[in-house]
Amino acid sequence: MQVETAPKADKVGKDGRVPVSFFYGLIVYMYLEDEMVPPHIHVQYLDQEACLDFDGNLLEGEIDRDAQLLAAAWCLIHCNELDANWKLCQQNLMPFQIDPLR
Repeated sequence: MQVETAPKADKVGKDGRVPVSFFYGLIVYMYLEDEMVPPHIHVQYLDQEACLDFDGNLLEGEIDRDAQLLAAAWCLIHCNELDANWKLCQQNLMPFQIDPLR
């Protein structure tokens, strides 16, 4: 049996992405100096990846409908934290971890 582990938040991927939360198999990333608008997150679920705005609307990619609903609920709960992280990322500063959906 394979156990899922959360990615380390203090590590920046080669592509500039930083994990900010992990829950129910979803990994939520933000990119440093991301120029795409509107403000958004990147969500990875299994082999799927999608980009969602802070209201949980799908902007790009494909992701399981249930996974999108979980991510959208999480976004609505943490919209202020996401906004603060977005501002940090725009300044090439490390975003902080955000509590998972419980």
